[in-house]
Amino acid sequence: PDGKVVCEKRDANKDECLIKSDKIESVGGVVITEEGEDGEKKIHSPNRNRKRTGSSTEMAVDQLQASEKLIAELNETWEEKLKRTEQIRVQREAVFAEMGVAVKEDGITVGVFSPKKSPHLVNLNEDPTLSECLLYYIKDGLTRLGTSEANVPQDIQLSGSHILKEHCVFENKDGVVTLVPHKDALVYVNGRKVIEPEVLQTGSRVILGRNHVFRFTHPEQAREKREKNKEVDVCETPGNSGEIADWNFAQCELLEKQGIDLKVEMEKRLLALEEQ
Repeated sequence: PDGKVVCEKRDANKDECLIKSDKIESVGGVVITEEGEDGEKKIHSPNRNRKRTGSSTEMAVDQLQASEKLIAELNETWEEKLKRTEQIRVQREAVFAEMGVAVKEDGITVGVFSPKKSPHLVNLNEDPTLSECLLYYIKDGLTRLGTSEANVPQDIQLSGSHILKEHCVFENKDGVVTLVPHKDALVYVNGRKVIEPEVLQTGSRVILGRNHVFRFTHPEQAREKREKNKEVDVCETPGNSGEIADWNFAQCELLEKQGIDLKVEMEKRLLALEEQ
């Protein structure tokens, strides 16, 4: 009468219990019995072995798949390995391009390198050590520039109080890049405010908002110029005796085009200080 529930395993998938006690409770397919003199309750799950069997099967399948993958990699020819490596390199370059970072042709060295074909923007900074540290590619078709808060994802994302959510668009068609500013956007090209579409030439200085200064570089145009005139460098500004188009040059150019002569202003300030 006061016996136990004895479970015997009849086959691999089924447990049968020989009931020797009437003190049995069943909850959701789980058998609870009282055993021993102190009436201690123990739980017997008919599906316990099934779960163990299932987990073991899954582990065996995973190991089998891993072994098949390893065998497939070992059986690959050198041509197939080279092709797969090239695909990985192309994917990596695409990711770096979205981040504004270039990868050298050897596929190993990572840094800021001027690409040989793609037109791009290179940053200019008041601190020379921070200049030319970022490249922003101008892809074929439309390249949108704005902030991360724009409704439409922007290809180039900048921040700042004077950068609109959708600031401007670069249209690259047949090797010709056109800058199209949005309404009320602060955009300057070579010191002149732009409100209509403007075709960019290699070496052009582009100022977006108040603080973002770039130099536009088109490798194809630069190559053509060098062929016509060996003395013209992509970093030089035509008509300025080879003066380097850096951040200071872009700022002075902006002030001059707005009718402000920086040298005259500095002289006025010096005179005012001397009079004091």
